[in-house]
Amino acid sequence: MNKQIYRILMVCTFVVAFVATGCKKQTPIVDKGNGFKLSKNAVQIEVNKTAKVDIVGDGTYSAASGDANIADAKVEGKTVVISAKDKVGETVIKVFDAKNNSQKAQEIKVTVTPKSTNPNDIPDGAVIENGVLVSWDCDKIPADGHITIPAPVTEIAEKVFYRCYSLKSVTFNDNLKSIGVSAFAGCTSLESVVFAKGLTSIGKKAFYNCNVLKEVKLLDNVEKIEESAFEFCDALQKISLSPALKEIGDRAFAGCPITSIVIPAKVGKIGYGIFSTCEKITSIEVEGANPNFVSADGVLFSKDKTRLLQYPAAKSATSFAIPNSVKKIDKEAFYGCNILTSITIPNSITRIEDATFYDTGITSIEIPNSVTYIGEHAFSQTKLTSVKLPESVASFGDNVFANNDDLTRIELNGKITKIPINAFYQCEALTNIVWGTNSNVTEIEDGAFYSCSELTSIDLPSKLTTIGKLAFSDCTAVTSIHLPAKVAAIGEKAFAVMYAVTNIKCDAVQPPKLGKSVFERIGEDHEGKKVKLTVPKNSKTAYSKADQWKDFDIAEKQ
Repeated sequence: MNKQIYRILMVCTFVVAFVATGCKKQTPIVDKGNGFKLSKNAVQIEVNKTAKVDIVGDGTYSAASGDANIADAKVEGKTVVISAKDKVGETVIKVFDAKNNSQKAQEIKVTVTPKSTNPNDIPDGAVIENGVLVSWDCDKIPADGHITIPAPVTEIAEKVFYRCYSLKSVTFNDNLKSIGVSAFAGCTSLESVVFAKGLTSIGKKAFYNCNVLKEVKLLDNVEKIEESAFEFCDALQKISLSPALKEIGDRAFAGCPITSIVIPAKVGKIGYGIFSTCEKITSIEVEGANPNFVSADGVLFSKDKTRLLQYPAAKSATSFAIPNSVKKIDKEAFYGCNILTSITIPNSITRIEDATFYDTGITSIEIPNSVTYIGEHAFSQTKLTSVKLPESVASFGDNVFANNDDLTRIELNGKITKIPINAFYQCEALTNIVWGTNSNVTEIEDGAFYSCSELTSIDLPSKLTTIGKLAFSDCTAVTSIHLPAKVAAIGEKAFAVMYAVTNIKCDAVQPPKLGKSVFERIGEDHEGKKVKLTVPKNSKTAYSKADQWKDFDIAEKQ
């Protein structure tokens, strides 16, 4: 056969073969030249998913993994089934022909990747309604603790991730505009939050008590941070505020260990105590273009300095004179300022708000005659040794002087009509209460003098009618009690645990009505002797028949 005829025959053979296949595209086969072939020599699989690789050959096959913690494999017929575990990484699957041991094993490179983060996917456990992420089952947080908020979500509803303890990191999508009330509150493992450019509002307590969160970097469009949004984030040291920010709510960053902060130029509304109890903050600065607020030596004021918003707790000065221009001191303005030992209050102030000087280091205070009201906890837990209320003060709040371990003397005025709940609670050094000759106090409320353990006598004012529960309980050094004639009701355990009492004088003709266990454990230091009770003439019979009163050694006034 000559060469020309041979070429013609070869071309005809090729054409016949091409037609016979129907011009179909053939699947490529990996041929290692070892007697059997694999459809793939490399696969990429998401965690906890499977992939299949076909075998072409007539042998009996098996497979083995180089690292079963990443992926395992088995052979089903002529298919290698590869199962990825929950660990990201790479391994090699080797495929063997048991029929022909002389054939070299073939390898499949396996790469296990994290779960798909396609922003349009709805993760297992998430419920989205009309763009609102309404819930996410905490038990369905991925093993690595990370979630990405899906692209369809424009709002995260209230408490969606509340106390999801396994949540470690969150990435927001650019469509997200708002985060609801307590959405991530109590997520105590949350270390990282990647904010996105679409976010405009962070709700009340949104990240409350996320105590390992270290940094917050708010992008350009955040306009509003609501009340307590990042309160008690105990590790939060770095905060970058958005240049678009207009409003910061009450206690927004209270308790965070930041050292300094800059208030952006557009902020027009700031609540009270935004950096209250931030023990490391030394300075609060304000951008110069801000028309509403100003910083003076690191202290935050309104622009006209009529309002003092916040004094930085770690500022090194030991004394501070509030400017005469200030008409209002915000709640918690000096809360936690332990370094301060002296504060001067100007006559321009008419109210001292709640917790204004709570937990400061002040040893004395002169309250000006302009002040008419002192709020709850205003002077709690300080180093005060004595307090005199000016005649202008008509009322004060609960716990106003509570837990002052050094307070020995309190001098009240004629305008006060009520000693509120826990007003002098556990003032353990208190020895002298000056009611005043013109006292108008008619009511002592619950726990008002609870555990004032250095008091030795209680001589109550003449207009008093009501004593609340636990009012003088645990005043263990008191030896005598004088109750005025108008007292009509005494609450539960009001004079309980007063071991040293030897005598009580009650001027009321009719026995005051008693709550439960009013005198529980009274006089126990004098075992075997009853506490002496002195009552008005012709009243002994009534007291002798009255519950609890009858347990004393009763005598009438001579």
